[in-house]
Amino acid sequence: MTLNTVILLILSGFAAIALSYFQYFVKAKSKSKANLLLAFLRSIAIFCILALLINPSIVKKSYVVEKPSLIVAVDNSSSVNLLSSKAETENALKKILDNSDLSDKFDIKQYQFDKDLSVLDSLNFQGKQTNLAQVGTQLTKIYRNTAVATLILTDGNQTQGSDYLYAFGSKNKVLPVVLGDTTSVFDLKIERVNANKYAYHKNKFPVEVFVQYNGNKRIEAKVSLLRDSKVVSSQQITLSNTKNVEIVNFLIPADKIRRNNYSAVIRKKKKKKNSYNNTKNFLVDVIDQKSEIAIVTDINHPDIAAIKRNILNNAQRNVTIVSAKGISNFEKYNLLIFYQPNANFKELINLAKAGKHNFLIITGNSTDYNFLNSVQSDLEFKVSNQIEEYLPTLNSAFTLFNSKDLKIDYFPPLQMPYGKITVSNKVNTLLESKISNLPTNSPMLAYSDTDGLRVGYFLGEGIWKWRLQSFNKTKNFEEFDNFFDKTIQYLVSDNSRKSLVVTHENFYNSSDDIIISAQYFDKNFQPDADAKLTMSLEDTKTGKLRLIDFLKSESDYQVNLNGIDAGNYKLIVKEKKSNATYTSKIEIIDFDIEKQFVNPDYKKLKQLSDATLGKAYLSSEINKAIDELVKDQSFQSIEKEKTEKGFLIDWIWLLVIATGCFSAEWLLRKYYGML
Repeated sequence: MTLNTVILLILSGFAAIALSYFQYFVKAKSKSKANLLLAFLRSIAIFCILALLINPSIVKKSYVVEKPSLIVAVDNSSSVNLLSSKAETENALKKILDNSDLSDKFDIKQYQFDKDLSVLDSLNFQGKQTNLAQVGTQLTKIYRNTAVATLILTDGNQTQGSDYLYAFGSKNKVLPVVLGDTTSVFDLKIERVNANKYAYHKNKFPVEVFVQYNGNKRIEAKVSLLRDSKVVSSQQITLSNTKNVEIVNFLIPADKIRRNNYSAVIRKKKKKKNSYNNTKNFLVDVIDQKSEIAIVTDINHPDIAAIKRNILNNAQRNVTIVSAKGISNFEKYNLLIFYQPNANFKELINLAKAGKHNFLIITGNSTDYNFLNSVQSDLEFKVSNQIEEYLPTLNSAFTLFNSKDLKIDYFPPLQMPYGKITVSNKVNTLLESKISNLPTNSPMLAYSDTDGLRVGYFLGEGIWKWRLQSFNKTKNFEEFDNFFDKTIQYLVSDNSRKSLVVTHENFYNSSDDIIISAQYFDKNFQPDADAKLTMSLEDTKTGKLRLIDFLKSESDYQVNLNGIDAGNYKLIVKEKKSNATYTSKIEIIDFDIEKQFVNPDYKKLKQLSDATLGKAYLSSEINKAIDELVKDQSFQSIEKEKTEKGFLIDWIWLLVIATGCFSAEWLLRKYYGML
């Protein structure tokens, strides 16, 4: 309470006394002992009212003891159950939660995880993916700079996400409790199979089979590729404790135009603990037509190589690099990519517009923006000679296709001349630009669709850095390729002017996220936010039929088919009001990645504990882990001063006193006949 407030309260007291004295001793015609009581009641009432009007703040200080946080994160994936570790997990968790010394020292927070982290509810050990990196990332966000200890009960076998070794924060001491039998057992498995989803008819396509061996003796095994259960190729391999990984390469003819079912199989006479990981199924669609794409450029730039590699990653597409004056018979191309256009591109761009050949314009520091303003009206460029770096940010209002799975937040900035870019009403913006954290209200990636002509605008050079950064972060190019392929797919697509557009893969692994997305456009070919979309899904083998309603997302409608049984399905999507219909087929391949393991990954969990200054324990050592945590002097309770600020107006009893005093005064005045 400030000095000014104290002075005001004192003055309020004097004012209350003065007013009451004036009423009952100066102005009053008769004076009695009752006047003294009445004056007292009025003084109290007036002072209470004045005090409430002044409303002084009252600061209350107290001291609270804050315990350090202990995070208990439990692996709820199916691999825990498959390694016969369900009972030991539940036993270890019970010992942790029932230990009074541990709960006295720590504020215990409970979580469970598979592909995502959530508050511990109930454990069923049925999660189809394990993402330990996500656990580390989420815990770092939740507890930020707080020093915490994490007991993580897991087998350490990650099936999704980036390397979890450095995903946990620097102030998080991780103590893994390793679930499962760490005794090394004989195991021979197919680690993974690399094969394109599509192959071109009458060509040959490569297949890489990665074989991993865990054992002490030298062994021989046969790796075979089967199509429709018939062997098409085989190779004999030799493995040992010093040579425990083998990459087997096959070159398979694409001789049948259809969806081909393949299996990679490894056979060995010796009996194994886990035979599920001896086989990996995959599908290859053999097609007889490619999309032809031309990259038109008059300059050399690393961006061109990155774009070319992305396009060629899809067997359905072929790419040619030509100069603006050197291209002939451009009509054979399904898509033209104009890289940093100048006046030499004028005739080609005009021909593309006239013939409604979709194109993508990519700009940069060498672009002639005055020329670009003259050949299109979607964007207006007012730029300077100053080069600026722009970071991308997703536009949540984008509706042309599903963009929720795009991961671009870690991409480095692109370069472009500084200036203002005005967007017309017919343009849809996917990426907006920002300088550091300041939005520019300008597009970085946008599209227009006018009378069946689709045009894309990618503003900024340095695209090659995005592809490289994708590899540095995830050890593959998938996130960049997925991002850029969205643009290519949209511009190559023949879905223009279709009212119902459904997007899906032809086949999925059963452990994948199986998302079917759809868009419905009204008569003006604008996204209809009130569409009623439903899907019938029929198992072609059993005839079992299920009806599923699409749910509205930010940019489209979606159906989640996670958990669906492996098999072949016919899907029919309908819009109820218009009866617009889309029909297709999908295939779900039986593949449970959680069944691939025979041992916990103790080595990796030990590395995690060392990196975070923690310690790894076997599940049989849970009592030891608890005792050492209780004795750990690096985690101590802290006494913190707690300041609570309140206001007098919040104290209701002051109003009650004032009301009571006024009421008592009135009753007494009536009793003494003063009314």
